[in-house]
Amino acid sequence: MADRFVVNLTRAKEDADRATVAFVVANAAVASDKETAVFLSIEGVRLSQRGYADDVHVDGFAPLLEVHGGRRPDPGVRVVLQETWAGRRAAD
Repeated sequence: MADRFVVNLTRAKEDADRATVAFVVANAAVASDKETAVFLSIEGVRLSQRGYADDVHVDGFAPLLEVHGGRRPDPGVRVVLQETWAGRRAAD
């Protein structure tokens, strides 16, 4: 079985269920001793902005800020950002 696990997250507040579940799955991978990365692309990159995820909460789960580790993600989870998104911020 592979020792590496990648979660591709393209959603943010507009689909809080998927955004939350992506980090729940990543945490489960870490708990299973997998080298884990969460690749944030498209809207998912917004989750890396300070304060953006503070109010994201889906019934049945802990708030997203807790699920992904808040300001300090679980040391077992590497978060990777899509670099090309940086140019879009200026247009928002």
